[in-house]
Amino acid sequence: MSLAEYNERAKSDHALDDAVDDRLRALRTKKDIVVDSRLGFYWIPESFKVYLDLDIEVATVRIYKDAVNNANRSQAGEGISSLTEVTKQVRSRMEEERARFRELYHVDPYDLAHFDLIIDTSRHSPQTVALVVFDTYRRWLDAQVWKQERSAIPAGYSFKNQY
Repeated sequence: MSLAEYNERAKSDHALDDAVDDRLRALRTKKDIVVDSRLGFYWIPESFKVYLDLDIEVATVRIYKDAVNNANRSQAGEGISSLTEVTKQVRSRMEEERARFRELYHVDPYDLAHFDLIIDTSRHSPQTVALVVFDTYRRWLDAQVWKQERSAIPAGYSFKNQY
């Protein structure tokens, strides 16, 4: 099922969230893994927690571009007709998830205070994101006390390189 279908179903069927939560909790004993999860920080609090931040306008452009160019999305019925529609869908999904997680767990998945590293991915390439995470994680492992870090836009980067 698509992410939109999952979120719609999860509004009334909490068994979906329960199954995901069980799997996340089971990962607490694993070593050297990477988990992509809205609530990973909540279920694995002792982990190194990274928040990949992205401006809504940049996210909209990336999603729209992918929807237009990705044949798999159109075949799955995920066609998108405009940038405005994408923005509405992204905002709606975020607010629905925020409300659902507040109701179920009393936590905001978009509260940056939960994370050890926040990366503005607007102009970072996937490669630079990976390098920043790796380098910061190594410092986090050695730290006695950790203060949240933010990685901003690389100096000298141009939007025309990305799109």
